[in-house]
Amino acid sequence: MAAELTVSDKQSIRDAVQGMHSSRTRWLAAPAFDTLFFQVPLILGFVYFGMMLALKVPANRVWVFLPLLLLAYAHQAPTFFFYLDRKNLSYYAGHATKYFIVPILLLGSAVGLSLWNDPGFFFVFFVMASWQVWHTIRQNIGIATLYHRRNPQAEMGTIRKDRLLIYGASILFCGLAGARIYSAESLAATHSINVFLDGQGMLLNWLAVGIAGGCLIGYGAWIFAAGRFGGSYSYQNFIFLATSVATFAPLLYIPARPTPDEILLVQNMCLVAHYLQYLGLTWMLQRNKYSLGMPGRDPDPAIRTPLLSLLARNAAYLALGILLYGGVMTLIRATAANVPPEMEKSLLTRGSYGLLYGVAWVHFYLDGLFWTFRNPHVRETVAPFLAHVPGRYTVLAGRGA
Repeated sequence: MAAELTVSDKQSIRDAVQGMHSSRTRWLAAPAFDTLFFQVPLILGFVYFGMMLALKVPANRVWVFLPLLLLAYAHQAPTFFFYLDRKNLSYYAGHATKYFIVPILLLGSAVGLSLWNDPGFFFVFFVMASWQVWHTIRQNIGIATLYHRRNPQAEMGTIRKDRLLIYGASILFCGLAGARIYSAESLAATHSINVFLDGQGMLLNWLAVGIAGGCLIGYGAWIFAAGRFGGSYSYQNFIFLATSVATFAPLLYIPARPTPDEILLVQNMCLVAHYLQYLGLTWMLQRNKYSLGMPGRDPDPAIRTPLLSLLARNAAYLALGILLYGGVMTLIRATAANVPPEMEKSLLTRGSYGLLYGVAWVHFYLDGLFWTFRNPHVRETVAPFLAHVPGRYTVLAGRGA
């Protein structure tokens, strides 16, 4: 079990967390850093993959998806870096079931069910896809809350309204897209009237976008009229809220009977932002905790394992480690996706997909533990290092400014 915190330790944590609230900046890190990782990626994803859909570019073109597959798998790697921290390992050892046994069972179950039969394989994929949606929503809410925490004047009422908007838009977009695809399959043979298809379906799509967009604009107008912009509510916060509300909007435009290419294109329109947000957030944590330290609080070499020490020395080492992991996973995916037709249901192919989906399960599960600030260990080992440090976050600098 981890050692009990002393009174001075607890005060140090309180002071550091208070720094998150009292910072004068409203950026999580800095304008360029926030723009690159938290605000622009959604627009880039919409434009790039929207063009691919419009041009009907097949997803088996390597140049279309290989970089994005690499990004998708690379963003999982920082999750496992938490195990390279000795203080974390000490805590995890005292809670071995949650941090070691359950992840192994999740991975084994995903592989086993994928190998078992077609329903098992579909179940693994369905759980992965559904969990991905929930995981993305929770990340959006978490980052939106961090923006509020930068603001000492933030009001709990607006934090709750932000969460309601993100949940509402995500459920609306995902639910409507799912209902349209399901109804297309179940009603196609009966020729029943299906309001989710054709012209009626497009009308519902635009109605959903109008509802979500109208709520967002109305909320912004209310904040502006109440004089909260620049005070209890920051412009940066509202920009991130807008990207969070729009995250799943592309799902509305998946065709009723989509091809695998169309599913992949639209999925990545939604998730490019998620991948880059997670990489930005974990980069922030890594630099503050292990590389550069915080004002008046130098990094503690004693908590770093040798591998973590290597990764903490320079952003290039960290990027190399992440890309190496992402490259191996991408190679597995590319190999499984390009087997001859007679091998598409072979044990090797199904097992490869089961491994990839199982690692995704583990990633979602562990993130639910590592970023749960209700846990005192997370408040001690993560929260203090998400505070803004002026002059640090030049976008491409290896060791910060």
